[in-house]
Amino acid sequence: MKMNVFTLLAVLMLSVVPAASFATATSTTLSSSQSSFVSQYVPIGVVANATFYNQSLGSGHYIIMQVGGQYKYVIFNFTSKPAILLNTSQIQPPLTPFLVAQYYPNATTFNTLNTLMTTFVKSGQGTLNDCMIETGLSNPVGGCTYANNCFSCRTVPACNYVLGQSGGPTYPFAVGIMNFSVNYTTLNNSYNTYFNALKNVNQSNLYSQIDTLLSSVQTSIGTASALGQNPIFPLPANFSLAELQNCVYTATPSDQPWYCVVANGGSGYCNQLTFNYTAINKLNQTLIQLDNLPISGYSAYAEALNSSTLAHSYLSVFATQQQNATFGAYIKTITPQYNALVTNVIALTNKTTNASLSTSLRNLQAIYASVKGSGASLNLSYANKTLNAALTNTTRIYTKVKALYQPVYNLAQNNTAKITVEQLNYRTVPPYIGALALQEQQINMKLNGVVNATQLPALLRQLQGISNQVSLSGPALDLPSLVKSIDGGIVTAMLAGGSASIASRNGTAPAYAAILSLIIGIVLVGIFYMLTYHRLKRRQRIHMHHGVKRAWDLLFIALSIIVVIYAVLTFTSASAANQFLPFSGFLGAVHGSHSVFIAYNTSAANTTATASCVNALKSQFATQNTIVTTLSVSGISCLSSSNRSMAGTDCYPSVLSSMKPVIQVEPGQNSSIIYAGMYGTVLHVSGAAISGGNCPLGAIFSAK
Repeated sequence: MKMNVFTLLAVLMLSVVPAASFATATSTTLSSSQSSFVSQYVPIGVVANATFYNQSLGSGHYIIMQVGGQYKYVIFNFTSKPAILLNTSQIQPPLTPFLVAQYYPNATTFNTLNTLMTTFVKSGQGTLNDCMIETGLSNPVGGCTYANNCFSCRTVPACNYVLGQSGGPTYPFAVGIMNFSVNYTTLNNSYNTYFNALKNVNQSNLYSQIDTLLSSVQTSIGTASALGQNPIFPLPANFSLAELQNCVYTATPSDQPWYCVVANGGSGYCNQLTFNYTAINKLNQTLIQLDNLPISGYSAYAEALNSSTLAHSYLSVFATQQQNATFGAYIKTITPQYNALVTNVIALTNKTTNASLSTSLRNLQAIYASVKGSGASLNLSYANKTLNAALTNTTRIYTKVKALYQPVYNLAQNNTAKITVEQLNYRTVPPYIGALALQEQQINMKLNGVVNATQLPALLRQLQGISNQVSLSGPALDLPSLVKSIDGGIVTAMLAGGSASIASRNGTAPAYAAILSLIIGIVLVGIFYMLTYHRLKRRQRIHMHHGVKRAWDLLFIALSIIVVIYAVLTFTSASAANQFLPFSGFLGAVHGSHSVFIAYNTSAANTTATASCVNALKSQFATQNTIVTTLSVSGISCLSSSNRSMAGTDCYPSVLSSMKPVIQVEPGQNSSIIYAGMYGTVLHVSGAAISGGNCPLGAIFSAK
């Protein structure tokens, strides 16, 4: 049964369920633990600008993160152990209901779908219903077919007249009525389908219902277009009259295009069609947009697939970061060991050649460069195994070569220090010391270059021979040393106090020593006199005749002369002591006191090289449990000190009066180490002797 106008209006009155009756997704704020977990995978900047939604699925709790606008989601499962969802089979169950709640059309959209289709239906219904009456098709009995000679048309006089004039049932007019009957039924069926689908749409069937709505609309558009080319209707208002030039009016109507039949006056029977194509086209576009919503079907699956791809991209970055962090930690751990070994090996190969050591070093450097250059993409376990094997092999060879070279180097250093000490014990170096020094210098020159490892055993034997010939016992005690040992402390105490300069005190010291010796001599002679001559005379054990008296007089005159000679020798020796004393005396003072002062004269160059030597001295003395105190000295004042109690006026004389050993750093370009002076216990050092970390002064205190 064909649909009439009243049935159509009833369809248009169907109600539509509004979207507002369905739940919508609401955003949420992450807890600190959730934020911490999400930030492991997603960059902080993305997290900060993302929107998060709670989503429940049964007993499961999910967080959906929306990034960068619509249709970009990452899903996290916080049901028990937190996890980022990667597979579409995991993603789709919680994502699909969220998408439905998020994007299900609202009431306004459904009203639009109803209004647009209603507008289209109403725009054409008047002409169509009139044409149904004018062609007799409104009569439910009969219809127009070839078999019944288009019975419906024959029931209407006007239609029957045109049918007879146009050639009968087989000609375009009758065929047009037949086609109109079919199209009218198709159009009304599409209307029915559309409004029924719109009435029954809900969240669970939206995707399929949209397909039905879209199919109905497109059927309506196609059918309306077909009606517009039916010769029982007038030419459309937008028809191009130029096309009529193709018509041949002498031809049989059935052989003409439809518009030629209309123009020939044989058709155009019904009124002009007035479909609102603007409304139906807008409706079609709206439905296409709705059809693309990620609510169900393939669109929902595509969103799950996109989410999987996005999650994998974040996980890939996270994995790369983890790999980089692991690799960075490994490189950070292994690099100090590698650098230390390479530095030591290069230092050793600059001293002695060994083919195996050089080869192992090159191999180690190549493996390390390859591992570091490959980065986190490398198999870390294999890299660690390979690099550790290279480190172990290089260390083994280095240890072996060092065991050959180090004794030679150490003995050469010790020999040099011992020979230097021996040289410093003499104002004029004995020939045998000079010869040993020359031998040692020749060996040192070889060691300063690159020595072949095969030469090391022979060099070791030579050095052992030199070491056996060098003695650190020092020279026999000479008069200056004797005077220093006897009178030095007393003279220094006598010169304590006052504001005299150190140079003045040093200049006065020999005279004080001579006076001291003279006093000692007089006291000794006096004691001898009291115990001998005076005692014997008082007890009358000797007879004072002329010969005896003369003998005693000569004896005391001789003793007096000896005292004077002793005083003169003391002065001479003390003056010599102001110029030079054997270094072994200062070395003994250092070992005996376990403390030493290093005094900088303010006029001395306080350079980095000097500071480096002093630091080396401190380290050396520390190994010998010797305390070092540094002083900045100007005249007799201490401008500064590593021991705060030492600073102040008259500080330096008090240090010298203590007879503690003092290393006086003095200005001068010439390298010099001299132990001298009756006043205090002072080692005068200048120039290259106190420059650099390997300064000669530091070496001589390490001599064994």
